[in-house]
Amino acid sequence: MADVGEFEMAFKLAKSISDYKERFWTLRYIIEDMAKAGKFDQALEIANKIIDEDMRGNAVFIVVNEIAKTGNFERAIEIVEETAPER
Repeated sequence: MADVGEFEMAFKLAKSISDYKERFWTLRYIIEDMAKAGKFDQALEIANKIIDEDMRGNAVFIVVNEIAKTGNFERAIEIVEETAPER
């Protein structure tokens, strides 16, 4: 697992990628690694900055899934309810 400094460096590099799909997939892997490291709030902060709704939903799902794996289902449900698009 990467430490905080490595996450910050990776995030800065990802932001410099001009192709939005490549940038998303890079950010997605960073978000996944952060969530697996238990850095849920930081991962969600990055995920919520993704402009494309579908891509943002994918990134948030990754974090919610990792939170649920810890047994914190209430927090996982709370995030889903907060981030779900209005219908």
